[in-house]
Amino acid sequence: MSVYLDTSVLIPFLYEETEQREKAESVKRLFQVITNRQAQALITFYTLPELYNYVAENYSIDQVNETLRVSLAELFSAPLIVKPFVDRVDVERLRRRFAISDPSDVFHVVAAIHYDCSAIITFDHHFQQVANVIPAYTPDEFLATLGNTSDAQ
Repeated sequence: MSVYLDTSVLIPFLYEETEQREKAESVKRLFQVITNRQAQALITFYTLPELYNYVAENYSIDQVNETLRVSLAELFSAPLIVKPFVDRVDVERLRRRFAISDPSDVFHVVAAIHYDCSAIITFDHHFQQVANVIPAYTPDEFLATLGNTSDAQ
């Protein structure tokens, strides 16, 4: 089983450990499960510009490169599956299967479907709009489906 990690789960994990403590702890538990290979997690190239934009908006210009580089090293130290952009023809075909209010998240849903993920892990509630196509869980909700949230701590 592989799950798609939305950028909204990566930001508190990589950048907001103290500002969003509960979310960061939740994602740490998720990453422990991923590191223990109890679940496979996938990200795509769609995530990288979103992480860059977050860093560019929240750090000084002279900190952006180093902050992004260090955070990507931390992220890629986990056994994640990294997939490229979905081909434009497949994007057009798959996006007809659902509607979501945030246009930037269309590509994440398309990628999750295209790469046969069983769910999207996210803190963005609007992903519930596509639950008829692919389930969306918060990290803790997903861990509860595995029945081992206490084991992951």
